[in-house]
This record gives sequence, structure tokens and C-alpha cells, in this order.
Amino acid sequence: MRAKEAARAVGFSIDSLKRLEEKGLIPAPRRNRAGHRYYDQQILDAARAAYFPSERPKKEDNVA
Repeated sequence: MRAKEAARAVGFSIDSLKRLEEKGLIPAPRRNRAGHRYYDQQILDAARAAYFPSERPKKEDNVA
């Protein structure tokens, strides 16, 4: 999905998505020939985790 749709889906601005990309906190989205960014679900999940760290899935300790 395009940047505007992706920003709506995760609940923050397009600039915030770009900033996360610039800082290396999310992978760079693919781009079309015109240079428009297209975000997939994996990138959106990474953006949520970077922006809202308390919502990251917690690993369970496997104690035998």
C-alpha cells in the first residue's frame, strides 16, 4: 500500500514512516518507477514495533 494508506493503517504520519526508514528502524519499502513508496504488512508491523515498543510480542522463556 502507498505511504498515505500505510500511515493511516498504523496510526501515524507519513513523515514518521519516512523517519523510521531513515533511522534504519524499518526496512526500506519498495518503490515504483515514479519513486512512490509501497509498504507491505511486514514493514507496517516493524513500524508499529519501533514506534510502540511496549506492544512488541514478548518471548516466552522455555524453561525445562
